[in-house]
Amino acid sequence: MTTEVVSVFGNLLPGLATNMRETSKQPREMDRETENAPNKRPKAARRGQRGGRRQIADENLNSVVTLLANLSLQQEDALNRLRLDTSFTFHLQQQGPGTILLPLFKAGQEWQQKQKKGENVPPMRIVALGLLLKEVVARVQLMVGDPTAVENAMKHQWLDQQKRFVYQEWNSATKKVEPSATAKSLKVEEATELINQVAELCLPDLVTRFCAQRRPKQEPQEGDKAVFLIEVAMRDPRADILHQKLRQLANCAVWNVVGAQLQPPNQQRHGLAMALQKEAYGHLLVPGSRIPDAWQKALAKTHWDAAMFLRMYMLGWAQPNRQHDVSEFIQFIIPKLAWTDSLVHWEARVAVEEGCTTEIREPAAPLLLLAAPGGIQDGELDTLILSWHLQAQPHALCTAPTHIFLVLPRYTTTNGVTRKTRVPLTFNNRCVHLPIFRSESSIACDWLAYDLISIIVHLGESVLTGHYRTVGLIPGRTEAWYMDDGVASERLETLSPEIQSNCYVLGCIRRPPAGESGSA
Repeated sequence: MTTEVVSVFGNLLPGLATNMRETSKQPREMDRETENAPNKRPKAARRGQRGGRRQIADENLNSVVTLLANLSLQQEDALNRLRLDTSFTFHLQQQGPGTILLPLFKAGQEWQQKQKKGENVPPMRIVALGLLLKEVVARVQLMVGDPTAVENAMKHQWLDQQKRFVYQEWNSATKKVEPSATAKSLKVEEATELINQVAELCLPDLVTRFCAQRRPKQEPQEGDKAVFLIEVAMRDPRADILHQKLRQLANCAVWNVVGAQLQPPNQQRHGLAMALQKEAYGHLLVPGSRIPDAWQKALAKTHWDAAMFLRMYMLGWAQPNRQHDVSEFIQFIIPKLAWTDSLVHWEARVAVEEGCTTEIREPAAPLLLLAAPGGIQDGELDTLILSWHLQAQPHALCTAPTHIFLVLPRYTTTNGVTRKTRVPLTFNNRCVHLPIFRSESSIACDWLAYDLISIIVHLGESVLTGHYRTVGLIPGRTEAWYMDDGVASERLETLSPEIQSNCYVLGCIRRPPAGESGSA
C-alpha cells in the first residue's frame, strides 16, 4: 500500500487512523517522550563522529599494511598465472635505425583523426598490431633480396650459417641477448608464413589488447624500450591457433628487423609488484639487510620456522606448511636463485638422411628425470642412465650445466596407485657420466663426467609424506655426512643400505676438463 493511499483513505480504518496520529507527532516531541524511558539504551555515536568508528591502533598498522601487501601480491601472482595462457610482451626500441615506434605513433594520430570524422575504422589495437606485422614481413623480404643485408644479419647473429632466423635468449653472464643453444632455427619462409597467419587472425574478437604498459619517454636514452602487451582471447578456437603461432614466433630474431622482441609471459613479478615486494618484504629476501622493529618484535615471539614459511610464501611457494615433493621444491626454488648454470636442456632425436630430427625437446628445467623404461632394475646408476639414453629416440643433453639435479624413478603409478621402488642403487666411485649431443645436427654423443656431491633421501611411502634427509659428499674423499633436522650430522665411511634403497634426488657438479682445476 502506497503512502498516498494511506493518507487519503487511512482515516476510514481504525487501525491506520491510530498509527497516523502517532506518526504525526513532531520529532522533537517524540524524542522528549523517549528520553526518559527507563529501558532506553544510550545513543550510539553516528558513523563518522569521534569514537563511533573503530580506529586501527598504531601498533596494528604494520600488520594491516603487511596483510594488504600480501593480498596484492597474491592477486598479482594469480594474474600472472592467467597471463600464461593469454598474453605476450613486445619490447620495441624507442630510438635508433629501423625502430617502428614512431611510425606506429603517427598511425595512432591519423586513426584518431579518422575516428573524429566519424569514419568506420577498426579498433586501434588491431590497426597498430596489423601494421607492425605487415612491416616485419616487408622488411624481411627486403633483407633477403639484399646480399649485404643478409651478411650483416648473420654478423649480428640474427641468421645462422644456413640463413635461418635463430631463437635468442638472455645470457646473464654476458648481460646480452645471444642465440639459443637448444632451440632449432626457423627458416625465412616459415617465419614470414607464420607472421602472415598471425596477421590474418588479428581480429577484434581474438586480440583483446595491444597497448603500451607505460608512456614512452619523451627523451629516450640508448637502449630504452617501450613495453607493449598483447592479449589473446580464450574462448574462440581461432584464439588457440593465434596463441600457438605467437608461441612459435616468441624469442625469434625475425622481430629484430623492426627493432622489437616478442617474449612469452612468465610468472615473475614486475613493475609495481616488484616495488611493493621490495618495500614490504625486501628484508626477508635480501640476506644481511636490516629487519624493521615491528618484524623483530614479531619474530621474537615466533619460531624462526614460521618466518621461513613466510619467506617462501612471499616468493610464491604455495602452502609452505604442507609437505611437498622435494623435486617440486627444487624446480621451484632454483630459478628464483638465478642459478642459470644449473638449467638442463635435453632432447630425443631420430637419425635421418640430412642429419637428425628432434622428436622431443624439453624446455630448460632445474631437474633431469631419468625416466628410463623399466625404471631402476639392476641397482647400478650407470645402467639406469644408459637405459634412459638408449631408447627408440636417443636421449641426451644439449648443454653441459655446471650443476645438475638427477631425479631417480623411485615412484611408479599403476591404475592410479603410486608405489615406491626400493631397489638399492650403487654409485661407481661417486662419479656420474651423462651423454651430450656433439652438435645440433647429429645423434652422436660424448660423455660428461660429474661428481656426486649430495643425495636427498626420502624415508616413506609417498613423496608427500614421510621424512627427507640429506647426504653431503666431497669429491675425492670417501667419507660422507648424513644430515637430519635438528640432529648433529653423522659421519659415514660408506653409504648405508638405507641411503642406497631410498635415494631420490642426486646433486652433481661437472668435473673440469683435463688440465683445469676446479672446486666443489
